[in-house]
Amino acid sequence: MRRLPIFFLLDVSESMVGEDLRSLETGVGEIVSSLRGDAHALETVHLSVLAFAGQARVLTPLMDLVTFYAPRLPVGSGTSLGAGLNLLMDEIDRKVVRRSATQKGDYRPFVYLMTDGRPTDDIEPAIKRWSGYEKRAALVAVAIGEHADTTVLARLTPHVIMFNHRNPGDFEEMIRWVTASISAQSQAVDSGTVSLAKTPTGVLDLLKGPLSKTLLDDRVVVLEGKCQRHKAPYLLKFAELQVPAAMRAEQSMYGIVGAYAVSDDYAAWSDPALVAPTINTSRLLGGAGCPHCANRFAFAVCGCGKLHCIGGDGEATCPWCSKLGRYCIASDEDPGQDVERGRG
Repeated sequence: MRRLPIFFLLDVSESMVGEDLRSLETGVGEIVSSLRGDAHALETVHLSVLAFAGQARVLTPLMDLVTFYAPRLPVGSGTSLGAGLNLLMDEIDRKVVRRSATQKGDYRPFVYLMTDGRPTDDIEPAIKRWSGYEKRAALVAVAIGEHADTTVLARLTPHVIMFNHRNPGDFEEMIRWVTASISAQSQAVDSGTVSLAKTPTGVLDLLKGPLSKTLLDDRVVVLEGKCQRHKAPYLLKFAELQVPAAMRAEQSMYGIVGAYAVSDDYAAWSDPALVAPTINTSRLLGGAGCPHCANRFAFAVCGCGKLHCIGGDGEATCPWCSKLGRYCIASDEDPGQDVERGRG
């Protein structure tokens, strides 16, 4: 039986934390559930999920729809797209059966790359290597949000889809489009062409020309903290505040989106070689409670420069450096201090 290999190469960098990552995780399960009801897909489609943040790893190896399981998506610091692409090419070499004199081999693999940021590793070697795979595999890149580096994506594939989710239900619409595209491809496996479903107007758009890449994704700021009681990591996510031009300051201000618990493998998915940028705390507005315990404040800055949670004013021990310090709420006149922000 000839297989149609489908690879999902997913960005699980910290800028995806929160609703985007949850929606993507749920969406993979919904894609599989829908495809199991499609006779053509059920007969040929085999799925694999690869993920990249600061590191790239296989979450689910290539398997048929019946036995496929939707994995938990981790989160890490960094957007190592180059590492993700190299992992993808390694998996194509290992898992996809090539045509030979004695066998037809698998159908041409189909890849869905989904990312919301810009590469934080050296992408050039992977792009050069990918040029040898362009005829072996079809790649569709979904740029999530306006800060995805479409300049890089356009160098990888002519099939770049812009996804700007503004309304409730947009993510579900994107997932339905991916499902429909896989279904269409399973029915056109012998054509050798890329078969994509019609993009829903206003949600998904074909890239007309590469956008300018940004030096830093300034749409969001993500900070890592640690629970004082449980020593467990969490991420604080801030979004850029949209204000009238007349009121705009020289530097953008950010409002709290939420605090999100992450598992202990956050560090394992992060790239320790990257130098983290900083941001002054005076540009961050609002706060949140600790997602691990009952502490009211998740934004206490220790003298070591790390963030952790506290219950209120008074003495507390930093879970990072184990030193006892005295904490109080900063005043409006406080100049703030620089703290490390995520690498995207």
